[in-house]
Amino acid sequence: MDSQVLNVGRQCTHPSCMLVDFLPYTCQHCKGSYCADHFRVAAHNCPKFDAAKYDRVSPNCPLCNLVVSVRAGQDPNEAVENHFLVDCSVLTGRVKSKAPVCARPRCGKTLFAPISCTKCQKQFCPAHRFPADHICMPATTARTGGLTAGSKLLELNTKATAAGAKTVGAIKAAASAAQASASSRAAAASSRATAAPSTGAASSSKPTIPVPAVFSKTDRSLSPPSSPKQPEPQLEIISAPEPVIRPLSSFVPPPIFASA
Repeated sequence: MDSQVLNVGRQCTHPSCMLVDFLPYTCQHCKGSYCADHFRVAAHNCPKFDAAKYDRVSPNCPLCNLVVSVRAGQDPNEAVENHFLVDCSVLTGRVKSKAPVCARPRCGKTLFAPISCTKCQKQFCPAHRFPADHICMPATTARTGGLTAGSKLLELNTKATAAGAKTVGAIKAAASAAQASASSRAAAASSRATAAPSTGAASSSKPTIPVPAVFSKTDRSLSPPSSPKQPEPQLEIISAPEPVIRPLSSFVPPPIFASA
């Protein structure tokens, strides 16, 4: 029974541990099985781990403050010395072209391996490489959109000019019509003024009919006699019949409680 339980897990390979772990860790370098306390490289002093190969450090140049790239298996000191001789702008006097930056606004990441968008033809970092992650506007669409906007603006300008010309023409026509009507009214008034004396002489030859004064005493005597007044009809007043009052002795109240 004990042997079956021991076959379930594996024993830690570390010489000072020898613990049976049911969920052991396997080292990717030496392929040994270790427990949770010794699975790290530094904990079991892995003999097949190469620090120069896996611990890649990209130091900054102390003069130009640029990042020095270190290849796999290369000594970082050797990479920095090579940078001093070839790429350092302070020692060589040559200004290196600035590295491209992500085209998405407010990102500003330096692109060591830029990714170009197939639609807008701009370079982005891996986090914003998809069109949904940045404001993607295809170059052809932007150009055609600019041309369309320019043509629309030109069309609006032409329409506004035509409307202004029509408005000015209408104002001029209204002013000329008002001036013509004013001149025709003045001519009609002058013709009436010249024809007034002749009409006055013709009217003086006609006989005049006296108009009686309504409020004078002489006209009141000449007024026709008024018709005699008709007698007013007299209304016959019919008196109402007197009410009949019966004596109280003849009134008998009804019984309140009915007899059984």
